[in-house]
Amino acid sequence: MLDKSLVYKDIVMCLPFEDLEDLKFPVLPDGYSYKMFESGDEIAWAKLEVLVGEFDCFEDASAYFAKTFLTHEELLADRVCFIVNPEGEIVATTSAWFKTNGDIRFPLIHWVSTSPKEQGKGLGKAIVLFALSRFLVVEPDADFIFLHTHTWAYKAVCMYQKMGFRITKKALPNSRTDFSCLDVLKEFHNSLLAGYQVIMSGDTNTLYKMKDLWTFLSRSFESPDKYVKKIRKATDVSDYKLAVNALFRECALKSS
Repeated sequence: MLDKSLVYKDIVMCLPFEDLEDLKFPVLPDGYSYKMFESGDEIAWAKLEVLVGEFDCFEDASAYFAKTFLTHEELLADRVCFIVNPEGEIVATTSAWFKTNGDIRFPLIHWVSTSPKEQGKGLGKAIVLFALSRFLVVEPDADFIFLHTHTWAYKAVCMYQKMGFRITKKALPNSRTDFSCLDVLKEFHNSLLAGYQVIMSGDTNTLYKMKDLWTFLSRSFESPDKYVKKIRKATDVSDYKLAVNALFRECALKSS
């Protein structure tokens, strides 16, 4: 679900196309399966997007699908991806889509959603990796795969980081990273730290969780190594906070 208590900030991420060559999408839980778009699936898509909070009503979601996807109906069977649960319900989706700006084409992971009732099963990661594999077929000449997300979906940002996506200054048509999103990402980090302090036993266990986060998050910053070393050397939460605050204060996001 989206966390709309945060300030909304656009985030654009990208993944080098060459990283798709060794891509492996995971085996799904028993009874779950991948499928591509078939006529009528637009109804399930719209219901799912309302369920996760992307649209306020079914009519708005349906209108968006018609405007964005049904105008390219001949492409949907190769690009719009789903996961179906054992009951035959569509419970996760994304698309190996694209945007254009004149003659420039931007391959794009578009509209990633997982049913709240099905979260915790790895379906979000699975559907994104499945869709990424489609780009090898539908966009074989691409240099990068893009995605547009936002601070309301901060948990997904961390998932994309682990897949190899990086926050970028490259702009998509009508969207670019709002670099004040760093303030919101810092707020997310601090909230996550506070949460772990409540549920974990002592600084050692809390820091184990938080240091693992920086394995991926640090890759989006310019020259973060000396700060990450201090983060990893921290033996208590107080020293950890000092190192993290220094990184947020002094390291810019990469321009890749």
